[in-house]
Amino acid sequence: MSGIGNDMRDIILQAENGNENCRLAIQVFTHRLTKYIGAYAAIMGGFDVLLFTGGIGENAVEIRNRVCQKMNFFRY
Repeated sequence: MSGIGNDMRDIILQAENGNENCRLAIQVFTHRLTKYIGAYAAIMGGFDVLLFTGGIGENAVEIRNRVCQKMNFFRY
């Protein structure tokens, strides 16, 4: 979808430089990730911690922020 590959670091960089395909790819990715986290949270009755691992956990602050902002209603 991004047109440049699947490395989120590259996609984020290109999105910051105005690449609309990369911006759309990030929006779709974060929407789907939020949807899946929400679905699992509903099945489990909530969660205590949301932990990002791998490349997103290490390098993608923007992705984590977007997802966590949408999960704000889970706060106690």
